[in-house]
Amino acid sequence: MAGFATTVALLGASILLWAGLEKARNPGSTVSTLRELGAPTALARVGGFVLILAELVIAVGLVFWPDSVWIQAGVVVLAGAFAFAGLLALRRGELIRCSCFGSARRGYLGANQIKALVPWLGGVAILRVAGVEAPSPSRGAAMLCGIALTMAGVRLVPVLGAWREARGDRRAAVETYVWAHR
Repeated sequence: MAGFATTVALLGASILLWAGLEKARNPGSTVSTLRELGAPTALARVGGFVLILAELVIAVGLVFWPDSVWIQAGVVVLAGAFAFAGLLALRRGELIRCSCFGSARRGYLGANQIKALVPWLGGVAILRVAGVEAPSPSRGAAMLCGIALTMAGVRLVPVLGAWREARGDRRAAVETYVWAHR
């Protein structure tokens, strides 16, 4: 059961780390989402910063201290905040862009955030019941590196596709240039 609980903790950490890093790339999208939910500009700016920081801290916490009540409570608070944002968006009856995974995503706040509350709470329950222990600092660092490398690999796939396409464009341009100047 401890191995399954560790997997749950690492999965949660991966999701929160990805979301936090994507939001950090363009914090304006998070601020914009909070503004659309009705937060005043100053509060939306502070809230956006706090949200990004909380996601990153809790992600790292799930790797190094999955047994911490504070980290687990942080997961519950974040999941509850996301569900509340989805509920608020549904009640407003407006399409509010979701910046859940940064500005590149095209989704909207709503039922998905409410439904996601169940697996987040289930994950925390698994961590509580399984009695997962904190890894050693070196093992935690290795797991965090594994998450980072996996994320980099996922990002690499579209980059390689774009690189191949650009290479083809360069070759076509060279051939056209040679042909045009004969």
